[in-house]
Amino acid sequence: MGISDQIEIAIFRFNRIKNIHIGISKNSNIMKEMPHYEAFIRQMIMTGEIQEVYSAYYRQRGLSVPAV
Repeated sequence: MGISDQIEIAIFRFNRIKNIHIGISKNSNIMKEMPHYEAFIRQMIMTGEIQEVYSAYYRQRGLSVPAV
């Protein structure tokens, strides 16, 4: 959806299956338009863009991609 360059991935590494979580501060301006962003994020999940961002983070660092 074109927002991959606006996503910041937290520095955290785990080695067993976990869900991917997206944290948004309650004080963020994003909260004002949360229904829009929630629909946008759901679409990113359905198209696989979230998984690609997640996987790219590890590949770019020469790490194996943990299972999700």
